[in-house]
Amino acid sequence: MTLNFNQVNITTQEEIRHEFGRPYLDYLREMNDTYVGYADGKNVTSDTFYYKEIIEAMGGRYSELEYNKFNINWFYDIMQDLPWFEDAPAVSHYKNYVLVINNYEEMLKENENKKYIKYYIEYLENIVNWWTNEIITSMVGGPNARRNFTVLLVSS
Repeated sequence: MTLNFNQVNITTQEEIRHEFGRPYLDYLREMNDTYVGYADGKNVTSDTFYYKEIIEAMGGRYSELEYNKFNINWFYDIMQDLPWFEDAPAVSHYKNYVLVINNYEEMLKENENKKYIKYYIEYLENIVNWWTNEIITSMVGGPNARRNFTVLLVSS
């Protein structure tokens, strides 16, 4: 396994240990200006819990009512903005975002819609592309707003 920054990576705990010789997350924590968010695929039993798990891993908080009434387009918009980073000067300096989804293979495990995981991953790929490429030409001040965004989908 070779970890690719600014991409969605599918890996296992064993591959991470083998490549880095130590817990990869320890390595990430040592990087300056890096926010590392953790989600657990076991908690993703529906779209609503997918939004909640990912947004909260990235530091956002919304009410249960908000999570229940919104859809994948709302999720995509929120993940393109990550407004809570702008609203908190103590964390607005992050230049690198890393989202680690442990047990990703457990997402929707008991749900008849398990096939939708591919769409979840596709949206994560679109979000990575937004932060690392599209933001440069799509937003005023885009080159200064660009962030490295890496996703690790880790199976147990």
